[in-house]
Amino acid sequence: MVSRRVALTAVVVALLLLAGCTAPTPPPDVANGGEIEGEEAPTDEEPATDADRDAADTESHPDLDLDEDTVWNEVTTMMDSDAPQPDLFVDEMPAGADQAFEPQQSEFQAALNATESSPGGNGTSGLAMPGNVYVFPDGPDEEVEQVLVHEYAHAIQYADGMFASWLRSPPETTDEELLQTSLIEGGAVYVADEYTAENFPEFPAQSEQMAASYEAAPAGDRLLLAPYHYGAEYVHAEIDNAEELPEVYRSHPVTTAGMLDPDSQPPATDLDVDVETSDSDWSVERTDRKGELYTRIVLDTELSNDEATDAAAGWSDDELVAFEDADGQDAFVWTTQWETEDDADAFAAAFESKLDSRTDNWADRTAVERPDDRTVSVLIGPDEFRSAVNTTMTNSTVDLDLGTTTAAPALTAPAHSAPTSATGAAAPVSS
Repeated sequence: MVSRRVALTAVVVALLLLAGCTAPTPPPDVANGGEIEGEEAPTDEEPATDADRDAADTESHPDLDLDEDTVWNEVTTMMDSDAPQPDLFVDEMPAGADQAFEPQQSEFQAALNATESSPGGNGTSGLAMPGNVYVFPDGPDEEVEQVLVHEYAHAIQYADGMFASWLRSPPETTDEELLQTSLIEGGAVYVADEYTAENFPEFPAQSEQMAASYEAAPAGDRLLLAPYHYGAEYVHAEIDNAEELPEVYRSHPVTTAGMLDPDSQPPATDLDVDVETSDSDWSVERTDRKGELYTRIVLDTELSNDEATDAAAGWSDDELVAFEDADGQDAFVWTTQWETEDDADAFAAAFESKLDSRTDNWADRTAVERPDDRTVSVLIGPDEFRSAVNTTMTNSTVDLDLGTTTAAPALTAPAHSAPTSATGAAAPVSS
């Protein structure tokens, strides 16, 4: 059986090891200049030196129309923490941080037509790392202060070990990554909201700004923004004040499905997918669990938000198997399992509707199959791949048998015809 593992990018690893966040400029315009945050930036920078701290004290701080010590003291009081105050840098980008401002992309996302991204706009952004906080002010004073509070909250999350166990065991799937990122970022948004309500209640809460930007963003950006929007919704529903934030990390859902609907969080069904490729030209490159939140986002590219939400709501488990052949062609089988037959029907119908409205090259290389009443498999790849995949159920296990996928030899050409290629195989389809 193929194990459920996914190769994590440096950005994901940095998210947990550095316990910080970055704020890309928002793709859509947000009323009143809302601040939008993204993912943790990888960094190779050395720890701050005394010279760095002196520069921050003498040059950077005057650029902010606020007293960072007062802000820090209020945030630590709100969170009941005695964490040491991090150094503050303004308009300085640590090494490698620019990578975190890019929207999440992958070949599988491209195959689902979910990579669209909007140009970045203006807005304040920030980044937090153990011992250092960076702020890039480009908005009203209230927005800048919100961002600083958000980053200070991250510094306290890390210093107080709120998610220390995650540092010992980084996420293994997209669903787990999105869940952990949502709880980390949702916690910081919650602190910024509480601070805003106390100090400038007339200004939009950070969670409101996140929601507005998420709703207006295309799918490629929504995967970046979702943890801030849905994480904040979850944390707001779970606690009553910032002092209770550690409770979020002591007891939490195990999937994004549980985060999206804490009142009905059935455990994932632990879907088993067996893959047989011994007689095939294709090999398994990786496996992954995508989860309900990811499913909702990629359906939303062609469907309305309500339609996508309803179609993803019955998610119980899924497994993506990514394949590659000797020519470097990509192919995928995304097997999803649903709580009921009706839920499976709803997802299958929604995905077919999504396909019908697409005009991209991947749409013609995609098919939907039903191994059983509660299981839906999406096959994506060249014709020879899709025709070779045999999807069956054995008890509760989904069997993927690729058989022999080598293209058949071409017929002998008449003397006056143009010659076939040496192998007679169909030309590979570009991905």
